[in-house]
Amino acid sequence: MKKLIALLFLVNLALASPITLEPSKNSQTICLWDTAAIELNVKNVGSQTDTVKLSVDGPEFAVVLPNSVKLNPNQLDKTFVYATPGCFSKTGNYAIRTTAESSTDKKFSDTNLIVTQCVSLQAQPIKACLGDKIDVPLKIKNSAKVSENTYKIVSSLNYQSTVSIKPGEEKTLYAQLDSSKYKAGTYSFKVRATAIYPNTGELTEDYDETSFSVQLESCTNALIDINANGQVCNELETTYPVKITNIGKEGTYAVRIEGLKAAAIKPSQITLKQGETKDLTLSISSGLKPGNYPVKVILENNQNTFSEDKVIQFKNCFDVALSGKADFVCQCQEKGFPIDVINTGAYDDEFYVTYNEGPDFVKPNFDNTPFKLSSNAKKTVSYTAFNCDAAPGKYTAVFKVNSLSGKSGDLLGQEIEVKPKEACYIAEVRTLKEYASPGQSNLIDIAIQNTGLVENTYALSVSGVSWAEFTEEFITIDAGKTKNAVLRAVPPAGSEGQSFNIVLSAVSKDVESKKTIQLISGNAPSTTPSTTIQATPTEEPSSVTGEFTGATLPLIGLIALVAIAGIYLFFKKTDKS
Repeated sequence: MKKLIALLFLVNLALASPITLEPSKNSQTICLWDTAAIELNVKNVGSQTDTVKLSVDGPEFAVVLPNSVKLNPNQLDKTFVYATPGCFSKTGNYAIRTTAESSTDKKFSDTNLIVTQCVSLQAQPIKACLGDKIDVPLKIKNSAKVSENTYKIVSSLNYQSTVSIKPGEEKTLYAQLDSSKYKAGTYSFKVRATAIYPNTGELTEDYDETSFSVQLESCTNALIDINANGQVCNELETTYPVKITNIGKEGTYAVRIEGLKAAAIKPSQITLKQGETKDLTLSISSGLKPGNYPVKVILENNQNTFSEDKVIQFKNCFDVALSGKADFVCQCQEKGFPIDVINTGAYDDEFYVTYNEGPDFVKPNFDNTPFKLSSNAKKTVSYTAFNCDAAPGKYTAVFKVNSLSGKSGDLLGQEIEVKPKEACYIAEVRTLKEYASPGQSNLIDIAIQNTGLVENTYALSVSGVSWAEFTEEFITIDAGKTKNAVLRAVPPAGSEGQSFNIVLSAVSKDVESKKTIQLISGNAPSTTPSTTIQATPTEEPSSVTGEFTGATLPLIGLIALVAIAGIYLFFKKTDKS
């Protein structure tokens, strides 16, 4: 049986007809009106004569001829895929797959067909003078191999409306442009050529379009140079030289200024020969505010307009500014306030500062002695505010700076808000209900938070009992911060179980902050072994070595109960045995 199977296998191999299919090119390009012949080589590499069938997959305009060939062993034959897109097909890439199939084998060949338009347009950018009549050339080519085509021309220029071109031929068309109808500048033009289907007159997919620029310039040309650099004092009238150079034909120009009413130019009309330069004068009157001012010099005639822009920077040569920030002061607080004197002028100067008007509690720390400042330099002076009797509210202190030159000065209204003592020196005293061992010295932490607006030093005191006091008389705390003060308490011996009300007091500048706490004489029944009160408790208290707390006593009792039960069970078992 095995020998029979092997024999059949050998017979099958002998009868097989393997083939190969290879294209002469993997890619081919044609234009719409042409036909592409894609050559393929098909070969029988088997040992038997066989008929190979050929088919094509791809666009509808592609066929394979012949569609079958009879091949002897090792015989090679050629076949062709013919692709004729036609003038209404779309340009682009087309994938064509050819299949060759023998009685026992199948092979594929892929070819990329690139279909382009047959017509092409070419135009170059043009430069010309205003007033000229310009011939604008346009090259048009028909790249088809066999088809003579007629093309419709569409453009804003006056090219002929249609043109017929033989296969492979190129023609040059001309349109005339009258530049006198335009202004100086660059203009873009588009042209489109489309092949006409001769049988119906329809426009086909064989088209091309191009665009080109025409740059029109005045052959009379001029250069404008405004020599205006650097900063200018606005207190003075300023003049600048302006040079006009004619780099074209001789011409007469009107000259004017735009952008700045305070500017003027003389003369207002000039005639220039080719290559000639003339000097004009640009003047700007005084009194402008500091800043950057654009100035445009315009030169124009009936053919062209030229301009040159310049930005001229004007600054106060003598100027000064006062600067300060609004702030607050507490009743009975002495506080300093800074004021900046800034020389914003372009030159050095000397200044002095005075206190013009405002509340009596403002005391300047400066006199009328002048001081010198260079341009953009700054000096800081200050004043002090202090009063216990000023009513809370907002006040304005007005300061004035003057220059010794008399050309500059400034006023500053400084807002000062007087805050009441109650808002500035208040504190919050925090603690919990506490226990203290009788007859012993107990140390208790008391949290004191400065809830006032400024740093405070608080005087600490205790009332209500004689056996409690703070360990320190004073404590200093930054605004918004909290510190712990230590309360020492020695409840009388024998007072266990009694409750005492103790008043804790923190006083700053006559503002008293009080807290009444209840202190119980005796050991605390809670799990906490210590009498310390934390300002901001965040952790569970730990047990203390050598003491049994409320948590450890029940645990010992539970252990003892388990031990007794174990002993009882042990002896009971022994008795039974």
